[in-house]
Amino acid sequence: MKKEVLNRHLIGLLMKKLRTACYKIRIITTNMSASALNIIYHAFLQLAMSYGIIFWGNSSHSSTIFSTQKKGIRIIEECGNRILCRNLFRKLKVFAFNIKFLLLLLMFVA
Repeated sequence: MKKEVLNRHLIGLLMKKLRTACYKIRIITTNMSASALNIIYHAFLQLAMSYGIIFWGNSSHSSTIFSTQKKGIRIIEECGNRILCRNLFRKLKVFAFNIKFLLLLLMFVA
């Protein structure tokens, strides 16, 4: 029971970080180039998601983190909410959350 409460708290802190990063990216999108926004994405969103992903990446809250990641990608590409992100991930050369989790898990085991 305590483990689940701690997980929920840590995921809440992570979500707060990710939402703040999305907000910051949204504010600076008009003033930055696409390559600079990609660097900022990696510095804020990707780094925050990757930290400790091996331990919490398979939790029930991972879908909300993935949704926030897609939101950040759409903000960078200035797309609407209904645009599929698969091609956006390829264009920006970014791993989706679930693929990043599996990759880091395999690297940890190997």
